[in-house]
Amino acid sequence: MRTFLFFYLWFRCQSFFLAFAGFFQVVLSFPLAYMFYNPLFGIKYIGIVHVIAVYIGLVVSAENMIIMISHWRHSKRIKDHKKNLRKRMEHTMTMSFGAIYTASLVTLLAFCSAAFSEIIPISSFGYAMALIIATNYFLLLTYFPCVILFYWKYLRKLFDCIDFIRKVVNPSHEQYQVARQKTLKFQGHDNMEKDSEENKRKLSKEQQEKKTIETHLGLLESCFGSCFANTISKIAIVVIVIFFGWLIFMIYLNVKVPSISKPDQMLPDSYDITLSRKLVQENFGHGEGDNNVVVRFVYGIKGVDRTDVSLYDSSSIGKIVWDSSFNLTSAVAQQFLIGVCQKLRNDPQYVNYIISSSAIGCFITDFLYYAKVQLNGNSSMTSVPEDKFSSLLYKFATEDEKGMYYKRSGQINFNQNNSLVFVQIYAETTTPQYQKQSEMEKAYKIWQNIHNAFKDQAPDGMKSSFQTAMFHWAFIKTESALSNNAYIGISVSLVASFLVLLIGTCNIFIALFATMSIGGIFTCVMGVYAFFNWEFGTMESIMSIVVLAFVVRFVFLIAYGFSESGMETKHKRTVMALKTAGVSIIHSAISTTGSALFIYFCVALILEKFGIIVCFTILYSLLFSLFFFPSVLFIMGPKKNCGDITKISSCCEKGKEEAGGEAEKEPEQEEDNEEAQEKQLEKSKKKPKPNSAAKAKPKIKAQEEDSNEAPKEVRVEKEIELAEVKKVEREAEDS
Repeated sequence: MRTFLFFYLWFRCQSFFLAFAGFFQVVLSFPLAYMFYNPLFGIKYIGIVHVIAVYIGLVVSAENMIIMISHWRHSKRIKDHKKNLRKRMEHTMTMSFGAIYTASLVTLLAFCSAAFSEIIPISSFGYAMALIIATNYFLLLTYFPCVILFYWKYLRKLFDCIDFIRKVVNPSHEQYQVARQKTLKFQGHDNMEKDSEENKRKLSKEQQEKKTIETHLGLLESCFGSCFANTISKIAIVVIVIFFGWLIFMIYLNVKVPSISKPDQMLPDSYDITLSRKLVQENFGHGEGDNNVVVRFVYGIKGVDRTDVSLYDSSSIGKIVWDSSFNLTSAVAQQFLIGVCQKLRNDPQYVNYIISSSAIGCFITDFLYYAKVQLNGNSSMTSVPEDKFSSLLYKFATEDEKGMYYKRSGQINFNQNNSLVFVQIYAETTTPQYQKQSEMEKAYKIWQNIHNAFKDQAPDGMKSSFQTAMFHWAFIKTESALSNNAYIGISVSLVASFLVLLIGTCNIFIALFATMSIGGIFTCVMGVYAFFNWEFGTMESIMSIVVLAFVVRFVFLIAYGFSESGMETKHKRTVMALKTAGVSIIHSAISTTGSALFIYFCVALILEKFGIIVCFTILYSLLFSLFFFPSVLFIMGPKKNCGDITKISSCCEKGKEEAGGEAEKEPEQEEDNEEAQEKQLEKSKKKPKPNSAAKAKPKIKAQEEDSNEAPKEVRVEKEIELAEVKKVEREAEDS
């Protein structure tokens, strides 16, 4: 995976030095993050899920560098920036760090929400990922721009002999122009002449810069801005309908995702350890209740003092708080414990919850029989004398066969002074070990009520007690924490995405449509769990947040490309967004998917799952960012200042003017519909206005001739300008 990322960085940067320096930045981020992970937060826990943190750190950092390098290469095509490295870096930072900053910030907030999880692997993973994302962004902001400038100023010619990739991937200017001529000719643009000097003087400086960039766009960028964008604009409504239909189906699948019922399986069924365990379970005899929950009633322990416990230190488990008043030597206490065992065996109200009467582990009855033999007592003896109880119980637990079994199983427990500290009895229930959370909660409530009924009748010395089923009851809270962790993480990410986009783009509609696209990606990825019939366990909960690291970046690139395009119509703004961001999205998807394929072939099942989820995440991110989101922008994207929170008052004033009839009513027409404009221009050419100003005719005619000789894209722009001039003249004549 690391080798693949390095060579892909080399391919994309077209420089061995930049690829090596970029990969060094990725590696450097991990020790920097660990400097804060352990000393600052005091976290020592490192589990298998932290392997995923290494992968995410590698891929996210590589994606950010690819985006930055793409804008750096594009900045060379701007006339005033070609030989000015400072202006090129300013342009690169302006164009790339909007999407990188917002994506990093939203991802950071989502992982910070995971850090507050009650599940230690998820919480520690959230802290680790938050630190890795922060250090990666810091290095990308400070270290990598310096590397680019140093290389471009001093080392570029020195590495020409090594950087053969640049000579292969980046053709000469003549080769590029020939290839572009052939491509445009194939698309129907036969005339490749440049604009006249008169038309160039009419353009502002910013428009000339944008036109220079568009003229020197690569073939892939041109494809995104021409045939791809035109195709999406024509079928935008169909795309939106298809995606909404698919989202409804994914929501249906999300409802069917099963909840966790057993611990995550670490290794596949074909692995040796898994095969041996399965062989033992299937071919050796087991008891009747071996696969059922075992409930234990514990007496003599008040609880556990976890005041000084560190959640991220596995050796810190707290201190047991012993019940100093615990006393089983009295006859009343012995008879109470015997009565509990007899009720569990014989009472009809408990029969449905216990496998059989023999499934009750009660040492006190066997000890009473042992004491009768040792004391030569009669059969009517109901308790052991108080002065003989402790010595006989210790002898029973160390010499008698049944007593030794009870001691090994933890029913009888002594301290270093051979004094009894706590005891427990158990019952094998009819509840299966692994089942849905709702069923397990019912079983827990039933046994908690049974224990409380016995506790209310307990004599002095037996008041401190509790019931437990080991990790089975803990799984109830674990499952709830897993689902809550996923919901909170997704909710935080969606809200943060909307707010960050709203602040970054200053447009409420762009932020709303982008957040809607991100939510659609989340929904589709969650549907993959149901498709593969995965239970929603620890890994699935983590992946629900990890998905965010790959989802928001693609959508943010399109959103910022639309916002920073500088165009007036929504059609042009969407086309420019696809031109500037499409290539970066494709290359980021290739690097992420290529790295995920190596994760997929790992032995551990959780890493295999992660590889599958990453591939589906990238697939849905591509579909939503390149198809759904642009389609929404083509149809409902904001025009000019509409939705701009800094100029929201202008939209309101415009709406009041139209409602009050202060402005003249013109036929409703979409400015960004190029096909409709062309038809209208053709009609206007066929039927010229006889009352047009005589002085404007030669000028209009010259503009028509220039527009007919220019390429198709330029002709469309000139025809739009010509239509506006004619419209102004008609209004002047009418007045």
